Amino acid sequence: FGKTGKVSSLVMISVEETGAGFETALHKAFIQINDLAGEAGSGLINIRAGQWQIGLPFLSPSEGAISNQYLAETVLGIFALDQKAIEVNGFVEGDAESFAPSQRYSAGVSREDMFGDDKLSGLYAHYAVTFKDVYSLGGIWRSGKDKNGATDSSYNKYGVAAQVEAGNVIITGGYFLSDSNSGVTYKDSLIEALYKPGKAVWLGGRYESV
Repeated sequence: FGKTGKVSSLVMISVEETGAGFETALHKAFIQINDLAGEAGSGLINIRAGQWQIGLPFLSPSEGAISNQYLAETVLGIFALDQKAIEVNGFVEGDAESFAPSQRYSAGVSREDMFGDDKLSGLYAHYAVTFKDVYSLGGIWRSGKDKNGATDSSYNKYGVAAQVEAGNVIITGGYFLSDSNSGVTYKDSLIEALYKPGKAVWLGGRYESV
């Protein structure tokens, strides 16, 4: 994204017909200023503002072959499908022949679901590397406040994940932790295996434990 042009933008809206009429949802809507550093089209440092999903490049809320949501999103809240934020992000392209990895990174502030007025108080960052377009490793961190009963509680959330994509087989594993000053701690272990026997067919399974 943002390989050409100084400014890029994207809007993604879904429309669903229900018994009561039509429902619309805004999933992505952001503007990005590209190439604040480095050569044009390199994507080394960019700045983005708006709404999008937060996850890892190879492990995100809406891009998996298995449609069930990850517990890292629904229970721990580390991933987010529709997150309002402002971030600095970037990409360094690797070299498959020399084993130099491709790198993706971001750091930003996010709008929190809280009672207080300072809603743009969340912090997050992620870093991921991919070797030879086969082996991926990444980490994600989030900190902020969210609603806990009638008050706001502070949280820190962490996650690490790895993926191997060898031919028609993809194996993914991850470990995630959510800790808050409310005294509640969640730990999530993930293992997922996918096999693609044809162009439009996926076979696979996922195990998660919280």
